[in-house]
Amino acid sequence: MDQLRASLYLSFVLILFFSSGILGQSDTIPTFGERYETEESNIASSGHKNLEKWDERAPSSGYSNYEWKKLPSPNYAPPPKLEDGESINEFQGVTSGDGYVIWVVNAKIKNKLVHYLLSWNINSGDTKRTQPLSERISSMAWDNAFKVLLVRTSSNLLTFSLKDLKQISSKSFPNSRNDWTDMIVMGNELVFIGQDKETLECYDKLTLAPTRVFKTGVTKLQRIFLWNEDTILLWSSFLGAKIVFFIPSKNQVDDTISFNFPFRSLFKATTLGEESLGVFDFFKTKYVGQLIKHGKTFINLNNHVEIDQSGIGIRHSPKYQMITAYAKVMPNKNIKSSKVVFALPHKSNYAQEILEESIEGDIQTDSYGNRFGVITLPDLDSGNEYEIEIYKAKIARFRSSFDFLKARPEQNFDKSFERYFKDHPIYNLTNPIVKDSYDQIISDDDTYLTKIFKIHEFAKKIKPLWDGKNEPVPNVLKNKHGGCNEHTRVQVAFLQIANIPGRYAWNHIYRESDDKDFTIDHAIAEAWITGIGWIPLEGLGGRAGALSPYLFFDVGFPESSGTKPKVDGQIYLNQNNGSVVWRASDAQP
Repeated sequence: MDQLRASLYLSFVLILFFSSGILGQSDTIPTFGERYETEESNIASSGHKNLEKWDERAPSSGYSNYEWKKLPSPNYAPPPKLEDGESINEFQGVTSGDGYVIWVVNAKIKNKLVHYLLSWNINSGDTKRTQPLSERISSMAWDNAFKVLLVRTSSNLLTFSLKDLKQISSKSFPNSRNDWTDMIVMGNELVFIGQDKETLECYDKLTLAPTRVFKTGVTKLQRIFLWNEDTILLWSSFLGAKIVFFIPSKNQVDDTISFNFPFRSLFKATTLGEESLGVFDFFKTKYVGQLIKHGKTFINLNNHVEIDQSGIGIRHSPKYQMITAYAKVMPNKNIKSSKVVFALPHKSNYAQEILEESIEGDIQTDSYGNRFGVITLPDLDSGNEYEIEIYKAKIARFRSSFDFLKARPEQNFDKSFERYFKDHPIYNLTNPIVKDSYDQIISDDDTYLTKIFKIHEFAKKIKPLWDGKNEPVPNVLKNKHGGCNEHTRVQVAFLQIANIPGRYAWNHIYRESDDKDFTIDHAIAEAWITGIGWIPLEGLGGRAGALSPYLFFDVGFPESSGTKPKVDGQIYLNQNNGSVVWRASDAQP
């Protein structure tokens, strides 16, 4: 390595920006040639000198350029403000209709607690208040058929017009109710949470006569939402971040969906049309969002959501950054003009999208879909440092997820996948330790997806400990510890045994910490799922397929093949004359 560095010093410095300014400069990262030389040397020094060349399997792009559909983000007017002395009870819900959101407001007038309604137009921002009501409000709901707001007090059912928030009528309710009960209008019925906080009590909308009772199986209910004409959503803060889908016609629970936002904000949630929830907790959690269901979770449309046309992939919460790459060269002797090639981010995948880019050279794409920048360095004089800005891009980075249930896992693959099933001394698939470890976690009855997730979970349990040895898989399993390289190789080996295409991928990745922003060199495994492509398996943590906490500049490089890799898209140093060499031909399987 010292001789290599003496011949030529080449480094890429990645500096990341937000639109507001510089975040910070990356740590120094090794050249591709330095990385390969280091890995091969470490393997040799650890007693595995009989290893031949590293795995030379070329990467397949794997990430299809899906067309993304942007789901419209709501554009709400400025939120309402409470006046002096007003407050909103945390446990009382809100309702909505015809573009209005309505809260129950509490206030003290002459030391007496009174209740009235506050309406807010989500488009114009206009607010209105009723006069204080003589009775305590126990629930309210929007009746879309009659276009009126229904408010239940302790003993009456009141109707209001939303445009001017004036009372239209009052009707005596057959049974009194002083506590908050929550109410929705479903067809010709009013549906309330029962006094036992577990059942749903139904009343005829016109006569107010009791009609039927449903036992939900969910205790301590606090909120109910009309999802569509057949389904009611049930929620309690005791459930946490979960919503229960209940079908009254079948008197049974249909599904339970988790979500990823402050669950207590659902006290201030309301139905916005069919199959959409609006959360308007301006006054407590400060959370506002419009939620729709996608797969087994809810999507917050406020996070600028995109979904691919197949419905398999979703990405949201874009984070906009500028990245800049510099090339620095300090030769120890005169060097003729030479080419430098470096990996470029994917144009568009689940993780990111390049919005703008410029390069001091050309952009090339190999047969596997990987993109590279090609620049030409001028003649360089010994001892003189040369620096050039070679690439700049504005990138939108997304949080992303996959709906694995829509994928098409299969066991039959064409010849292009043969490269992902070749054994190698670093994997040693026939080693008894490897086979026994695999058999302990995988059974013949496991499905394709189950095998992937079990392999991923197993790797996460390997103790993170980097000692620089780059151990082969049998040693990692025996030692029960390793760095990202070793976690990754265990997963790739197990995927191969399971007849699932798996590959080793590495790149420089951006990560945030408490004190700085930096790039690090990191390895992950990837598994192939037809219909999705290569999904990342972060062996040091996270869930399978999740890109968090890492955001990748580029994914898809295989393991090193020494100081002169035969894989398209790599840079290595020619030790004989000190020039930068680029191998332009595509690698063969």
